[in-house]
Amino acid sequence: MELNTKHSVMRFNDQGTVLSYRIGNVEMLAARAEERPLFSMRLRDEAGNPVDVDTFSFQKIACERTGQGLTFQFSGQEQWNIMVRAHIMVNPQRDWVEFTMDIKNDTDCYVEYIDYPEMTVPNHFVSDGGSGKLFWPAMEGCEIWDPSQRDSELSAGFQYQPVGYPSKGWEGFYPGPVQMQYMAFYSDEAGFYFAAHDPKHHPKAIEYHRTDYGVRMEYRTFLALDKHTEYTDSFHVVLKDGIRDWMDAAELYREYVNTSSPSLPQKLSERENLPEWLKQTPMVLIYPVRGEKDTGQMEPNCFFPYENALPVVDKYARELDTQILVLLMHWEGTAPWAPPYIWPPFGGEEIFRRFVDKVHASGNLVGLYASGIGWTDESVLWPEYQKKQYREEHGLIDIMCAAPDQSVPHSLICNGPIRWGYDMCPANPFVTDCVLQEITKVIDSNVDYLQYFDQNLGGMSELCYSKKHGHLPVHGKWAVDAMNRLYSEVGKLILDKHSEIVIGCEAAAAESYMRMLTFSDLRYNINFCFAKPIPAYAYVYHQYLFNFMGNANGFNAAIPGDRNPLSLHFRMAYSFVAGDVLTGVLNGRGELFWDWGTVWETKGPHQTTLIRLVQRLLRLRKGLAREYLLFGKMIRPISYQTGGVFRLVRKDDTVVEYPEVLSSAWEGEDGRRVQLFVNFTDSDKTVTLEASCIPVTEQGDLEPVLEMKVGKFDVAMVKLGTSTCDNQEFSLEI
Repeated sequence: MELNTKHSVMRFNDQGTVLSYRIGNVEMLAARAEERPLFSMRLRDEAGNPVDVDTFSFQKIACERTGQGLTFQFSGQEQWNIMVRAHIMVNPQRDWVEFTMDIKNDTDCYVEYIDYPEMTVPNHFVSDGGSGKLFWPAMEGCEIWDPSQRDSELSAGFQYQPVGYPSKGWEGFYPGPVQMQYMAFYSDEAGFYFAAHDPKHHPKAIEYHRTDYGVRMEYRTFLALDKHTEYTDSFHVVLKDGIRDWMDAAELYREYVNTSSPSLPQKLSERENLPEWLKQTPMVLIYPVRGEKDTGQMEPNCFFPYENALPVVDKYARELDTQILVLLMHWEGTAPWAPPYIWPPFGGEEIFRRFVDKVHASGNLVGLYASGIGWTDESVLWPEYQKKQYREEHGLIDIMCAAPDQSVPHSLICNGPIRWGYDMCPANPFVTDCVLQEITKVIDSNVDYLQYFDQNLGGMSELCYSKKHGHLPVHGKWAVDAMNRLYSEVGKLILDKHSEIVIGCEAAAAESYMRMLTFSDLRYNINFCFAKPIPAYAYVYHQYLFNFMGNANGFNAAIPGDRNPLSLHFRMAYSFVAGDVLTGVLNGRGELFWDWGTVWETKGPHQTTLIRLVQRLLRLRKGLAREYLLFGKMIRPISYQTGGVFRLVRKDDTVVEYPEVLSSAWEGEDGRRVQLFVNFTDSDKTVTLEASCIPVTEQGDLEPVLEMKVGKFDVAMVKLGTSTCDNQEFSLEI
């Protein structure tokens, strides 16, 4: 049995197994496809025990042709009375294949998730001598050139494990640290787009991992289907050929989002309530007032009392000719990173408010980190902070996320080195009340930005299987709805208080949570441990929101500064071409430093050249490129050459390569297009363009060129025609 699109053929056997997926003459599936099921699913009995079922578990399998598709019906499962209808349809208008499923669950079990369809690609990756690359939408997007790198010692903590509870945080969970619902696999020969077009945002494990066959691209949709209940898919999983690179896939997903996603906020250009300071895109400066990194001693440092930092803030505002958003860490008077209680500020409200007033008087802004909806029993960093007795006296263990067996394990996020505690389930009114109580105090302090949902990665809720919260004891869409209710209440509070405070989270906000989480701390740096970051999130969503380049925690551990002296220069350039706001993490000397988490005694990057680069980036962003980087959308640039590559050397001696001049192209709201170039290196570069372009300067436009010089630590901008970018290679590809 076969299904055909214009350029691909998908072949099935009578058990419903996908035997082959060929694009032209290229087989896209790993060998021994007949050994892999079309789908698998997990049920849980009343005690929380897992019951795993796949297509090979059914005794009766029937297939029928339905127009341009196939429907396989699976029934007669030996132990459980469950029936599944798997629909695989060709959409001739879109020339792609759509997968949907119906389930009749006539059992005494809950259906936790379905894993459908099974897609495993061969080991023809760049690391294996092939040209294959996999796009994974985690942490704003990355390319996998070597799937084994994720299993390396350098990637400890980021290895694949099935998504469950307690969650380790940085993993393939949507909506969360995976912010988008699509993947792609492509090589020099062929490629495909693999996406869930799900406007209701069911939680999903969107993952990849090595298997005995090849590399599995995994979609597990957490259904939370009740006992003796029927389910019909409300969305399609889409398979589309013709993908050459990650930008082709991003174009398809952006088209879906723009036409079908109900969760998008208004475009930035249409928002009436967008604070003016966000339009001016300040430089973010991050530093703690206690200690010097996320762990270790927590004594007051050189930036406390708060006003000690004012000369440093004023210095950067003058040197960079920009507004500064001061973003404080370890400011909480409770204990650092000890949610949910954060108030009063360390040292007291009076000295903090005086600091806020003086920062505002100088034309700058104040922001605060918090730690989301976790619960802290005891702070490891500040042992005086104890809430275990309070939690016990108020019976609050019952509001915590529970595992399938109803045990309440400690959270894995920040527990041990920073605190001991739990994850609170947002289905409980206590959580909303607590969040509103704490945010109210921050609003009243006249702060401009609050990253309250730090550690709720992408704005996520942890998985929960509790029987005490009014939701089914399996994870599902109820959790997304609960978080959105919480965010809605935060939005109402801000309106009621007539405040313009902006709320954010750690990592870019997942698609389902974008309306509230307007400005967040990017974590593309995580991907450097095992992959190559690419600005896919910005490509898809930039017209709706942008973010700041973040505190980069852990970057220096993966890409050591002593071996990569231009790594911060590179990251400034990367964030600029992605359209995001630049960030400086300060050390105790007031210097722009590698990242949050590196001890201050470490030698930092070269300051003079870094300041020079940032000055030029900010000048272009606030000047000639402003309308594009503020309200425009990223588009496919013309290709270019510089004659060399820039190599970031990981701690384990593996290498990530980029062009030595970074570039991106943008389309403004009026249809005009430009391309930006950033030379972040210490030597002048000659850029050879594939098409003739018009250089743009502050003095006016120059004559069209095919070749131009970009000086060291400098930027350039050219005009493009309205269709010059079609069918070209993207500039961030090597």
